[in-house]
Amino acid sequence: MAGFILSQSASFLAFFCFGVCAAAFFDLFRMLRKLLPHSRPAVALEDIIFWTVTSLFAFRLLMIFQSGRLRIFLPIAFGLGSALWMAGFSRLLLGPVCRFILFLGKKIRKFLKI
Repeated sequence: MAGFILSQSASFLAFFCFGVCAAAFFDLFRMLRKLLPHSRPAVALEDIIFWTVTSLFAFRLLMIFQSGRLRIFLPIAFGLGSALWMAGFSRLLLGPVCRFILFLGKKIRKFLKI
Protein backbone atom coordinates (compact mmCIF):
# COMPACT_ATOMS: atom_id res chain seq x y z
CA MET A 1 0.00 0.00 0.00
CA ALA A 2 2.81 2.41 0.83
CA GLY A 3 4.43 1.76 -2.55
CA PHE A 4 1.14 2.57 -4.29
CA ILE A 5 0.78 5.87 -2.43
CA LEU A 6 4.40 6.73 -3.11
CA SER A 7 3.88 5.96 -6.80
CA GLN A 8 0.80 8.19 -6.97
CA SER A 9 2.61 10.98 -5.13
CA ALA A 10 5.52 10.79 -7.56
CA SER A 11 3.08 10.95 -10.48
CA PHE A 12 1.35 13.99 -8.98
CA LEU A 13 4.66 15.75 -8.43
CA ALA A 14 5.85 14.91 -11.96
CA PHE A 15 2.70 16.31 -13.56
CA PHE A 16 2.78 19.37 -11.29
CA CYS A 17 6.35 20.09 -12.39
CA PHE A 18 5.38 19.38 -15.98
CA GLY A 19 2.58 21.96 -15.66
CA VAL A 20 5.11 24.54 -14.46
CA CYS A 21 7.48 23.69 -17.33
CA ALA A 22 4.71 23.77 -19.93
CA ALA A 23 3.55 27.18 -18.72
CA ALA A 24 7.13 28.48 -18.82
CA PHE A 25 7.50 27.07 -22.35
CA PHE A 26 4.27 28.82 -23.35
CA ASP A 27 5.66 32.06 -21.91
CA LEU A 28 8.54 31.75 -24.37
CA PHE A 29 5.99 31.76 -27.18
CA ARG A 30 4.21 34.72 -25.62
CA MET A 31 7.51 36.57 -25.33
CA LEU A 32 8.29 35.82 -28.96
CA ARG A 33 4.88 37.20 -29.95
CA LYS A 34 5.50 40.42 -28.02
CA LEU A 35 8.97 40.96 -29.41
CA LEU A 36 8.25 39.96 -33.02
CA PRO A 37 4.65 40.60 -34.11
CA HIS A 38 3.17 37.64 -35.98
CA SER A 39 0.32 37.13 -38.39
CA ARG A 40 -2.67 35.08 -37.28
CA PRO A 41 -1.57 31.96 -39.21
CA ALA A 42 1.88 32.14 -37.56
CA VAL A 43 0.27 32.39 -34.12
CA ALA A 44 -1.97 29.43 -34.95
CA LEU A 45 1.05 27.42 -36.09
CA GLU A 46 2.91 28.26 -32.87
CA ASP A 47 -0.09 27.13 -30.82
CA ILE A 48 -0.28 23.87 -32.75
CA ILE A 49 3.44 23.28 -32.16
CA PHE A 50 3.10 24.08 -28.45
CA TRP A 51 0.14 21.75 -27.90
CA THR A 52 1.67 18.97 -29.97
CA VAL A 53 4.94 19.05 -28.02
CA THR A 54 3.08 19.35 -24.71
CA SER A 55 0.80 16.42 -25.57
CA LEU A 56 3.73 14.22 -26.54
CA PHE A 57 5.51 14.96 -23.26
CA ALA A 58 2.29 14.35 -21.29
CA PHE A 59 1.81 11.02 -23.04
CA ARG A 60 5.41 10.08 -22.28
CA LEU A 61 4.94 10.95 -18.61
CA LEU A 62 1.76 8.87 -18.52
CA MET A 63 3.64 5.91 -19.94
CA ILE A 64 6.50 6.31 -17.45
CA PHE A 65 4.52 6.91 -14.27
CA GLN A 66 1.11 5.31 -14.84
CA SER A 67 1.64 2.75 -17.62
CA GLY A 68 -0.61 4.86 -19.85
CA ARG A 69 -3.53 5.12 -17.39
CA LEU A 70 -4.94 8.60 -16.97
CA ARG A 71 -5.91 9.34 -13.37
CA ILE A 72 -8.13 12.29 -12.47
CA PHE A 73 -5.49 13.87 -10.24
CA LEU A 74 -2.92 14.12 -13.06
CA PRO A 75 -4.71 16.83 -15.10
CA ILE A 76 -5.44 18.58 -11.80
CA ALA A 77 -1.74 18.50 -10.92
CA PHE A 78 -0.86 19.80 -14.39
CA GLY A 79 -3.40 22.60 -14.04
CA LEU A 80 -2.17 23.55 -10.57
CA GLY A 81 1.43 23.70 -11.76
CA SER A 82 0.63 25.84 -14.78
CA ALA A 83 -1.67 28.10 -12.72
CA LEU A 84 1.08 28.59 -10.16
CA TRP A 85 3.51 29.63 -12.89
CA MET A 86 1.02 31.94 -14.61
CA ALA A 87 -0.13 33.58 -11.38
CA GLY A 88 3.33 34.07 -9.94
CA PHE A 89 6.46 33.82 -11.99
CA SER A 90 4.95 34.70 -15.35
CA ARG A 91 3.77 38.08 -14.12
CA LEU A 92 7.12 38.77 -12.53
CA LEU A 93 9.23 37.68 -15.49
CA LEU A 94 7.41 38.20 -18.77
CA GLY A 95 6.95 41.99 -18.70
CA PRO A 96 10.38 42.95 -17.35
CA VAL A 97 12.24 40.50 -19.62
CA CYS A 98 10.42 41.79 -22.72
CA ARG A 99 11.09 45.41 -21.73
CA PHE A 100 14.77 44.62 -21.13
CA ILE A 101 15.14 42.87 -24.49
CA LEU A 102 13.40 45.73 -26.31
CA PHE A 103 15.60 48.26 -24.47
CA LEU A 104 18.71 46.26 -25.35
CA GLY A 105 17.62 46.04 -28.97
CA LYS A 106 17.16 49.82 -29.16
CA LYS A 107 20.60 50.41 -27.67
CA ILE A 108 22.24 48.00 -30.11
CA ARG A 109 20.48 49.61 -33.09
CA LYS A 110 21.52 53.05 -31.84
CA PHE A 111 25.11 51.88 -31.40
CA LEU A 112 25.18 50.34 -34.89
CA LYS A 113 23.93 53.59 -36.44
CA ILE A 114 26.96 55.42 -35.01
